[in-house]
Amino acid sequence: ISGGAGGWAATFATASGTRTIEADLVIDCTELGDVAKAAGVKYRVGMDSPSYAGESMAIGPNDVVQDLTMVMTLKDYGHDVTISRPEGYNETLYYNSCKSAYNVANTTGQTIWSPAEMMSYGLLPGGEIMINWPIHGNDYYVNLIDMSRSERAAAIEKAKLHSLGFLYYLQTKIGYNTWGLADDQYPSDDRFPLIPYHRESRRIEGEYLFSVLEAASPFEYQGFRTGIAVGDYPVDHHHYQYPDWQSIKINFPKIVPFTVPLGCIVPKDVDGMLVAEKSISVTNLINGSTRLQPVTMELGQAAGALAALAIRKRKLPREVGVRDVQEALLKAGARLQPYLDLEPSSPDFLILQRIGSTGIMRGKGETVGWSNEMSFRTSANLLKSELFLEDYYGIPHDNSTAAHSGATFVALIEKITQSDIDTPLRDKSTITRLEAARFIDEVLDPFHTHIVSLSGEVHAKQ
Repeated sequence: ISGGAGGWAATFATASGTRTIEADLVIDCTELGDVAKAAGVKYRVGMDSPSYAGESMAIGPNDVVQDLTMVMTLKDYGHDVTISRPEGYNETLYYNSCKSAYNVANTTGQTIWSPAEMMSYGLLPGGEIMINWPIHGNDYYVNLIDMSRSERAAAIEKAKLHSLGFLYYLQTKIGYNTWGLADDQYPSDDRFPLIPYHRESRRIEGEYLFSVLEAASPFEYQGFRTGIAVGDYPVDHHHYQYPDWQSIKINFPKIVPFTVPLGCIVPKDVDGMLVAEKSISVTNLINGSTRLQPVTMELGQAAGALAALAIRKRKLPREVGVRDVQEALLKAGARLQPYLDLEPSSPDFLILQRIGSTGIMRGKGETVGWSNEMSFRTSANLLKSELFLEDYYGIPHDNSTAAHSGATFVALIEKITQSDIDTPLRDKSTITRLEAARFIDEVLDPFHTHIVSLSGEVHAKQ
């Protein structure tokens, strides 16, 4: 691939020769960021140092990546379908995959579940079972990111053998001999998916670097104003198949639901290209959350929206307005902020998304086990300390925890508009946060009247 701001040419090898495709803009949605590398985008692989993004819990730098998995889809054939003993099979690798007579000392500290719990973990709608089991199951360690094509293929074959070994163990030791690789799921001769589940890839140097610190305290940063893809998964890394896993234990911090900033998909030094999937500009630590499929699907949607706008406006992606991209996503029914209060069908959904994206009003995030949640608290009374107007209108933040009355709130907005406002809100002894958001959106419309840079800085439109 070659090109830049003026356009790209990508040459593909096919069975009948080569084929070159020209394009104005390229989006790298590969699993490992291969196109970005070929185009000269700077990137990082492995764990970061604490000094890189100020993450004190980081333990790099090194080239250790997360385990990958050759996921299996199994179905019950109703008769014995035990496979041949796989090459290199070592049953001891799987002894602690579930509760059984084969359990040995639990050195990793991972919870050992019953066979039924293990098998139901990936139960699919059609009755098939997805085997993506990290507890002495089919996770496999290899860093193949910068390998050649042939080296990668060889490494993936070894990962498949490891998964087949787990299947053979389940069939011969745990009693699931009627369960085998589904023959109707994938267009592959070996019945495996076409690619592994890669949990980690290259991470580009982008216009914005999203870190675990920001995911833990989003409103202490400005990136949330440019949000394009929401996530709520805790920081989760798979490392137990790394040979020296005990040397890379990480004290993962708790986070709250987050939104990935737009600048994370825009390479810093290469124009005319966007990067999605897992290869965005994030730290190694927070990749443990942004790698999840719901987030990467949203990133793909956002990259497509930005690319389309760039083409239509005849601009480079970095020159397209953040709010233009966010507006396009909202029109498509996407979320910019991870608030759970309202569904897209609500007439107030867009208001919460717009006002939430300005930061003038902010939600509250909580860590609840594996279910992180963030609420706008729509029905709560608005407190004076819950309005952040300084960046937009120069009004200093009020630290008072007293509730706003309708009169004090309207007077504050009138100070901005420099005009009297006729509204029944003025007569209310208290107002809810949703009422305040509606009023700000209607009267001030800060989402549309102010420009936000890729770094999250706010400027009034000229």
